[in-house]
Amino acid sequence: MSRLAKSNPFAWTISIILHAIVFLALYQIVFQESAQPKKYIIPEARLVAGADAKLPQPTAPLKLSRQPLPDSFSRPKIQEPPITAVTLDTSSISALTERDKPDTSIPLTSAASVSTLNTGPASSFFGIAGNAYKVVYVVDVSASLMIYIDEIVREMRESIRALLPTQRFHIVLAKPRKVVEFSPRRLVPAIGKYKTRANSFIDTITGIPQPGKADPIEAMKRAFAVRPQLIYFLTDGDYPDIQSDLELTLQQLNTNQEVKITTIGFDPSPNPRTLLERIARDHGGNFRMVVLK
Repeated sequence: MSRLAKSNPFAWTISIILHAIVFLALYQIVFQESAQPKKYIIPEARLVAGADAKLPQPTAPLKLSRQPLPDSFSRPKIQEPPITAVTLDTSSISALTERDKPDTSIPLTSAASVSTLNTGPASSFFGIAGNAYKVVYVVDVSASLMIYIDEIVREMRESIRALLPTQRFHIVLAKPRKVVEFSPRRLVPAIGKYKTRANSFIDTITGIPQPGKADPIEAMKRAFAVRPQLIYFLTDGDYPDIQSDLELTLQQLNTNQEVKITTIGFDPSPNPRTLLERIARDHGGNFRMVVLK
């Protein structure tokens, strides 16, 4: 045994093993812990070319004209407008990694300007903008919001239509007494096939609603389950019995504020408005109020 320990092959073997251990340790420190460039999620920013571009100020309340509501809530389907193609300035995406670069051969919408910062592409919902690669729409479509249904349908269609193929999206509808998700119940790429399916899914919020309250807590759990970066939460905020439970659930789901939540309040009374403002503030998002003229 002592002869083996003194032999050259044994010494070389031990040396190689020790060097391999040192190399692996250094590799872990130098390479594995080198984090990928962080993608900053800006919940209120239309991305524009140029590092010195200023971000817009928080938007004023959006005012909508009140439309007479017929005896039936049935609405005609809205025709999908054509997508306008524009040219993308590839110099503005030089800071993105190869994995995140958009395919410049695909026609892009006017909302598709990309910043030199390491941020996601722009999205917009009811005029309040953000930039993220993973977007979820959580929409309360209970009876109290049916007077706004035309505006909700139109804005959802427009927002999803403007998403880029490099983005992924999901839709969660908080209907009376149940929560319904866009199939296949996960983030999907914002390409034509899924946008067409989304339009059909959005049609399900038309018609006469069932009585009962929506469940925003379950809706938010479904939204966080797909691991988004930005959530648009549209509601009137009328949750007097579960307000504290909703806020506690969001704190548990979003401990580190990695997901930004932007709230869009439809004609909320003072108490619900305060709730929605607080949710947006506590989760790095913004609040916008929509009122009827």
